[in-house]
Amino acid sequence: MSIPVKTLFLAPTLVLLFLSGISAQTLFTVDHAPVTKEEFLKAYNKNNTGQKPTPASYRDYLELYIRYKLKVRAAYEAQLDTLPGQRMELQNFRSQVAESYLKDETSLDRLQWQPIRQ
Repeated sequence: MSIPVKTLFLAPTLVLLFLSGISAQTLFTVDHAPVTKEEFLKAYNKNNTGQKPTPASYRDYLELYIRYKLKVRAAYEAQLDTLPGQRMELQNFRSQVAESYLKDETSLDRLQWQPIRQ
């Protein structure tokens, strides 16, 4: 999948605006869906390996995040989310994640013994 030229010019501009302290809430949009600064920072912080953020790391991650959003949009447009294999994989993933939460004894104990607040 090739990235449109418009996106290649838009990404550096967005990085400059983002890093210059302009508090625009929407960094970019994909198919009329806004991607906010908060959403981007949440993803960045979640995937950051503990290194101190730099302008270059923000720029690099923004480029990756734009590509990711474009690929997800293209997958939805191609209706890949409706394929039986994909639906089964998603269900398996949900089951695995649920199991890890159900086996967390510390969380279960805290919930079990937490007083009911009225």
